[in-house]
Amino acid sequence: MRKFINCDVLAVLNEIMRHHTESYQEDFNIDKEILSEAADEKDKFDRRFLWMSRPQGTHCLKEKEVYLKDTSAHKTWRYYDEQTNDKILAYAVELDGFKDGVLKGDLYELDYHESVNSIGQLAVPIKSVKLTCEDGQEITVPYENDWRTKIGDLHYGKREFIPENIYDHNAAYLLAGADRLTARNYANWDMEKLKMEYGEDGKTAFSIYQLKSDEYRFESYVRMRSKGYEPTVDDYEMIYTDELNGATLNDIYERFNIDHPKDYVGYSLSVSDVIVFIKDGERTAYMVDSFGFKELPDFFSGSGGMQMQREMEM
Repeated sequence: MRKFINCDVLAVLNEIMRHHTESYQEDFNIDKEILSEAADEKDKFDRRFLWMSRPQGTHCLKEKEVYLKDTSAHKTWRYYDEQTNDKILAYAVELDGFKDGVLKGDLYELDYHESVNSIGQLAVPIKSVKLTCEDGQEITVPYENDWRTKIGDLHYGKREFIPENIYDHNAAYLLAGADRLTARNYANWDMEKLKMEYGEDGKTAFSIYQLKSDEYRFESYVRMRSKGYEPTVDDYEMIYTDELNGATLNDIYERFNIDHPKDYVGYSLSVSDVIVFIKDGERTAYMVDSFGFKELPDFFSGSGGMQMQREMEM
């Protein structure tokens, strides 16, 4: 998975959105407002968000609220995994603030399905709602589904949900942030690599994909097909990309077995891994097979994979 450290947050998210969100791209204007307004928050946890790019729109949600049951943020984050088959690109956003007019921060790619499962297990109920009025007065009201109707015409500038168990709530999103910092499988990415990945910079590039789980790892294409499995990008994660510079499949295989680049986070290239050539925005996928390489014409567009197999077995 990718991480962008000290990056131009809005530029990177916009680039991802442009390539993945097909309609309602204007949703991202709301995301920009949310993130820009949060840049000056004193509490760093108020500068942490979860962001998703869907085929039809985007969402930017405060991470603290995603870990609180019944909030709209919690329900929204879980909805697309539980109720749709949408392909979601998800990122944790940690803002530093504006520097020379640019919103800086760190982005960590998330496995959306795993994130939803984790949040479902760790989220805590809400006890009350603290409202900060325009005159600075703070009012706390019990949390109920209709709490907004019970405060009448009260005008408030800031709203904060108070969890029933503050310790468990703090522990949940503190752990999430710590896991992102210590995970070794994050590849350092930047705007140059992102554009290379999308074939936007005019360069011929290659990317390396490896399976997320062990189920078919190191198995040949024939062995996979004998079990009814066809390799698909949804079961893989991209761990590296770079300029091709005339390299062949054999050159790449040799390099990523005996001379790993310093920023390479995967294991040595092996059977079941996929090498993708990128030229003029077109991608061609080849699986490392027992002997040579197997072209995968449906790697990016095909259906099936492990998720479909599991659904058929249910």
